[in-house]
Formats: sequence, structure tokens, C-alpha cells
Amino acid sequence: MLVTDPTDPDFESYCTVAEADQILAERDADLDWKCMTTIQKEVQLRLASEYLDNQYHFIGCKEDVNQPMSWPRSYTGLSDVLPSRLKKATAILGKDAKSLNLYDNVAGSTSNQLIKSSAGGLGPMSEDISYFKQSAGDTVTQNKFIEVKNIIRPLVQSDTLLRG
Repeated sequence: MLVTDPTDPDFESYCTVAEADQILAERDADLDWKCMTTIQKEVQLRLASEYLDNQYHFIGCKEDVNQPMSWPRSYTGLSDVLPSRLKKATAILGKDAKSLNLYDNVAGSTSNQLIKSSAGGLGPMSEDISYFKQSAGDTVTQNKFIEVKNIIRPLVQSDTLLRG
């Protein structure tokens, strides 16, 4: 069972499955999300929430230093315990969490690219590595991250928008 209550010590997702269903239905989500079981959706939302927590420094400060997630926060100027922007970003990332390889898609990383050839002499300084061209799907991935960054921009400290 997905724990979405920020007062619960086991809090693990910023968005319920029902909220994600609604957010994604408004966006004409593809069949992948609609065909997932509730358990699969819960896993995806956990991954998305964890990614957001690990990639961004949010405005304000945690309401309780012992809370498991970055939200809820104090001194944000927001009235919502969990802002709708945070829920929307969680749902959008959650829909494609596994296919996006969230932790492998750090800006500038080649860890998710296939090596085409590798040649070289002694040590890594003399290696010549070439990668296969990125596919159109990689552009979709980059656009997804840009979209999420734009959604949560008001919730994060400006210096962290360069990460993740």
C-alpha cells in the first residue's frame, strides 16, 4: 500500500494513484499508465517521489527534521501541505519512471548510451570511445525532464534546477 500521508513516518509518495490517474487523464495519458495495475503504479510513484527528493533542494525547510521525505515544508509561502505542482511532477515522472531510468539520465551522462566502439592504448586517458547516436526516444526523455523542471521551478531553490 502506497503511503501518501505526510504525517505518517512511512510517507513515500507525493501523489496517490487516484491523483495520478486524474492528472494523467487530463493530459491524455497513453495506454501504458492506464494498463498498469495499482501495485505497478504505486512502484512508479515511489520512484518518481524518490527521484524528486534526491535531485532537488526545495524552498523552505522540512517541517520536521525526522520526516522521511522533503515535504511538507515550512517557510515556503504556500498554503498546501503538498503543492499541486509537486503532485503533478510526481505523476508525470511516475508514468514513465522505469522507462526513463530516472537515475541514469543525469544531464551530460553517457551512462545510458550504448558504446559503439572503444580503442586505445594504456589507461583511460588514451581511450577513444564512440557512442551510438541517441534515438528519438532520448529526446522524449530530455523533454520530459524539462517539462518536470518547469512545473516544479517555483518549488525549488534556483541553483538546483541545473541538476537532474
